[in-house]
Amino acid sequence: MVPIQLRLNVEENNIIVWQNPAPSSTRYCRPIRFNFAKETISLIKEEVDMIQQQIELLSPVELSQEAQEARNKDNRRYGEFFTRKTTRIDTNTDLLNRLLISSDPFISSLRLIMKRKRSPLDPDVLKLLSVPTVNEAESGNSD
Repeated sequence: MVPIQLRLNVEENNIIVWQNPAPSSTRYCRPIRFNFAKETISLIKEEVDMIQQQIELLSPVELSQEAQEARNKDNRRYGEFFTRKTTRIDTNTDLLNRLLISSDPFISSLRLIMKRKRSPLDPDVLKLLSVPTVNEAESGNSD
């Protein structure tokens, strides 16, 4: 369970106390706690106090870079090698499609990765790459 935001309801007003900066991240996850005790006023007060302490320990988080700046290297590479250069619309369409494929785990898992076709090496090349045995080395020295 990942919390998205904590709200405080005061007189019909919703005040956002904390907003998760990365809802898809597991950084702010904690195990769900089950308490099999009879619900009493003192138990409720303890739970409220514990949650208040956790809220006070939270620190605001600010991202230092925008998402577009973080993917700048990908933008350049994709724009250079994987886009059509006919019109600006075609180029940007190809670039956005490539960025979507690389950033969305579900879409990238659907993509089939093509295997390279490899032809067997020529026997002469294999002979050059093979390590000579002791008998071959001795016969080469006697010539």
